[in-house]
Amino acid sequence: MVRIYAVHLDQMLDQETFHQLSTYLSVERENRIRALQNNLAAHRTLIGGLLARYVLSKKLQVASSDLCFYQNEYGKPLLKSSRPLHFNLSYSGEWVVCSISSTSVGVAIEKMNPIDYAKAKRFFTPDEYAELLNKEEIERLAYYYRLWCLKESYLKATGKGLYHSMDAFSITPSIRSGQYEVENGKQTFYVKEYALDPAYKLAVCAKNKGFAEQIKQMQASFLVRNFMAASESHTTPFSAKLI
Repeated sequence: MVRIYAVHLDQMLDQETFHQLSTYLSVERENRIRALQNNLAAHRTLIGGLLARYVLSKKLQVASSDLCFYQNEYGKPLLKSSRPLHFNLSYSGEWVVCSISSTSVGVAIEKMNPIDYAKAKRFFTPDEYAELLNKEEIERLAYYYRLWCLKESYLKATGKGLYHSMDAFSITPSIRSGQYEVENGKQTFYVKEYALDPAYKLAVCAKNKGFAEQIKQMQASFLVRNFMAASESHTTPFSAKLI
């Protein structure tokens, strides 16, 4: 089953709590957070690390501190585990999302900010770009971000991320209501879109086509409280309620 978790950044953490929580993360992620000048981006990166550790530790029934990670040759974080368990993170605006699956998985969320459509030509195939320009102006922005998330989630699921050119494949012919299939010549990936927030687009891609029907949503304050409690007891069950 492909499961998706989403955290809404309902508030910024005070400096002491922020520092305390960062000590639960890897040195690499701590360094990434310190290098970020934007406060919201730093909070997203922190919450993303906490969310991944929280859901993975609950799934495996181990302490967060016992989780070990490494990166593939393209820089995608992977979990060292005797059980097949993959995860992926994405951030945008006030949302952080994490997807986990027994097979390779990728997730992409994007806030639909205004863009220069001329730049889209670099990311889409000629057919996709033509379809984008043919859309009514009121529909064009949503369609751009829909395509972007579908394609990005697929690239992240393959493990190559943006090292693989976005315009090297087309997803438009596969689009139909609900769930999509992407053939890359060797294996089939499945992509599903979710409605999380009207101002955002979200897509998840995996080799496994058993997608959860709903996203487990929580506020950042809820995650912080439960993560710290779980880290202290190692037994606190995952009980995020839908918002």
